[in-house]
Amino acid sequence: MVVFHSVLLWALFPLTFGGDYSNLDNVVYLTAENFTEHTNDGRWLMLFYFHSCGGCTRYQPFFSNFSTYLKDWNPLLKVGAVDCELPENGGICSSFTVVGVPDLRYLPSGRFSNDTGVVIDDEKESFIGLRNKLLDFLKNEISLDSSSVQYKKLLTILSNIDQPVPLDREHDGTTTTLELAVTNPVDQRPAVRIPVYSDDIFRSLTILFFNDISLIGVIHKNELAGLREFLFVLSKLLPASEDYRAKLSEMYQWVNAMYDHPRGAKQLTGRLWLDKLKEIQFPEFRGEFVACKGSKPGYRGYPCGLWILFHVLTVEHYNIGDRHPELTGDAVAHAMNRFIPRFFSCTICAFHFAGNSANIARSGEPRFPEHRPKPSEFSWDESILNQLPAAPTTALEEVLWLNAVHNRVNKRLSGDVTEDPMAKKVQYPPRDLCPACWSRDPENDEKYILGKTEETKAVLFDFLVNHYRPTSWVTAALPLSFLKLKGLVEWEDSTSRDFITVVAISVVLTIVAVVAILLLSRFIWRCRTRKGGVSGYSHPGSTGLLSARP
Repeated sequence: MVVFHSVLLWALFPLTFGGDYSNLDNVVYLTAENFTEHTNDGRWLMLFYFHSCGGCTRYQPFFSNFSTYLKDWNPLLKVGAVDCELPENGGICSSFTVVGVPDLRYLPSGRFSNDTGVVIDDEKESFIGLRNKLLDFLKNEISLDSSSVQYKKLLTILSNIDQPVPLDREHDGTTTTLELAVTNPVDQRPAVRIPVYSDDIFRSLTILFFNDISLIGVIHKNELAGLREFLFVLSKLLPASEDYRAKLSEMYQWVNAMYDHPRGAKQLTGRLWLDKLKEIQFPEFRGEFVACKGSKPGYRGYPCGLWILFHVLTVEHYNIGDRHPELTGDAVAHAMNRFIPRFFSCTICAFHFAGNSANIARSGEPRFPEHRPKPSEFSWDESILNQLPAAPTTALEEVLWLNAVHNRVNKRLSGDVTEDPMAKKVQYPPRDLCPACWSRDPENDEKYILGKTEETKAVLFDFLVNHYRPTSWVTAALPLSFLKLKGLVEWEDSTSRDFITVVAISVVLTIVAVVAILLLSRFIWRCRTRKGGVSGYSHPGSTGLLSARP
C-alpha cells in the first residue's frame, strides 16, 4: 500500500488568479482547430470551462498548481483545457456532453471517437484524491511488461510518490454557502452610476441560448418545464424588437409542444435545441460586453449580463404586467428558480442560486437540479430558509426581492478570488448613489441599512425601476434590429407614457402660445395705429382712412 505524506508546501506552486486557462504551465490550450489532432493519441486530463464562470475562476489556482505538478508524468499523461464559452468550441463541448463547468475528464489512450472519457467529480478538488485517481487509471491501462518504456516511467512516478506535495485541501481554501459567483454590474469605487447597456443583455442571452442550453444532453421533464417557463416569461416581458420576440415565441411554442408530447422529455436534447435556433435563424449578438466587461478575462462578463437581464425582467413585470394577467406575482422569480439551477453552465453557481431562491419553489417542486452532480463543496441546511429574503407575491415585491438576493450574494463574495478588483462587490445601490435609500441602524447609530424603513424602501424601489427600465438603456454596438423600432409607446412603462404625453401637451401649448402672442401683437399694433390717427400723426401720404375713430 502506498503511503501519501501531505506536507504544507503550497508555496512551491505559485497561485494564479482569474478565469484564463490559456497560458497555464503544462496545460495545452485546445480549440476546435487543434483538439482532434492533439487528443487522437495518448492519455489526457481534460478540463472544460467557461472563462466568465465564477466557479471556474475559483478552480483555476488548484488546476494550475496540479497541472504543474504533473509535469513529471509526461508522456504518460498530458493536460489540456477547452473554453466552452467560445462559440467555435461549442461542437467539442456538446460532443462531450458537458452539462456544467468546470468539468474535469480523464481521456484514456486509444479511445473511440464517441468515448467522452471518465468524469472526475468527487476527487477534482483534492490534490491527493485526484492524484490517487489518476494513478489508478494509469495502473489499469499500462501493461505490466517490465521492459516497456511506459511501465518504467510509471515505476519512476510511483517511486517518487512519497516526495512532499501541496497540502490536500480545497482549491482556494474557502468554501462559502449560497453564492452565485458574479459581480454587481454597476458597482465601482468610487461609485459611478453606469447605465444599463443593451449590449450586455443580448450578449448574455446569446451565450445562454447558444452555449449553456445547447450543452445539455437529454433535457428531462423538469428541465423542460423550467425552459418552457423561462421562454414564456421572456416572450412576454423582454424589451426587444418584434422580430426578436417573435423568435422567442417560436422557440416557446416548439418547446411547449415537446413538453405536451407523451415522450417529450426524451425527445429534446441540447443538440436539437441548437439545430432549431439555427433553423429559425434566431438572432445572435457576439459583440463585446460594455458595462459588464471585466478588467481582465475571467471577471464579470456573461454572469453580470444575466443579472442585468433578470433585474430588467422584474422591472418590466412591474411596468407592463397589467397587460399580462396570465403572469403570477412571482413569475420572474419562479422562472429564475426553475431555470437557472438546471441550465446555467457554472455548476456550483447553479446550486448556490437554487439555495438562494429555495423558498421560491412551490409545493412538490424539487429545490435543486435532479440531473446535475452536486458539487462536493456545496452544502445546504434547512435553517438557511429562514435567512432568505421573503418570497415575493407581487411584481413590486419581486423587484426588491431580486435586489436583496443580489446583495446577499455580493456580501458573501466580497473579497473572493472571483471579485474584479476594479468592480468591487458592494451593496447596491451604495449610499453615495442613493443616500435616501439608506437609513441609520436603530441598534447601531454608526451603521446604515439599505431599504429598511418604508420610506427608504420606496426610494429604493423607484431607484431600481428608473435604473433598469428600457428608457434608461444605452446602446454601444448592438444592432438596432434587436430593439423595438416602432410602436415604442406600447413597450414603455407608465412613467414613459406620461412623459410622452407631457411632451405632446407641451408642444401643443407652445403652438397655442405662439399664436396668442402673434394675435396680441397684431392687436397692440392696431391699437397704436388707431391712436396715432386720432392725434393727427398719420403717416405722410396716407389717405387718413385710419385716422378717424369709428
